[in-house]
Amino acid sequence: MESSMVNFIADNKSSLENNIALQTIKDFFQMNLVDFQIISEIDYGSQYDGFCIVFGNEKIKATFRSSWQGLDYEILKGDSSIKLSDFDSEFKNILACSKTNLNFTLSVFKQFVDAESPI
Repeated sequence: MESSMVNFIADNKSSLENNIALQTIKDFFQMNLVDFQIISEIDYGSQYDGFCIVFGNEKIKATFRSSWQGLDYEILKGDSSIKLSDFDSEFKNILACSKTNLNFTLSVFKQFVDAESPI
């Protein structure tokens, strides 16, 4: 299932400060995925060291991380690990935790959740 995100161009030239990235993620979940709760949140203090935030509901656990290695995520549904690259092949181009890349990652995650929980 490919994402409907057309003409996505990864922004690997900039990175958000941890507090801005964390707030962006929390705001996204609060507005779009209200049944998910924060399980844990760690700000390691610098963009180099990054952050880790974990959200979950009864079916899915989502971890978003940033460090000197870039933006990363882990999605677990039960015992299965989910690759968002199955929803959009552009993930191979994401390296930095820029606003563009973070918003893209969150929107594809929401598409995955919506596909798992049709109304």
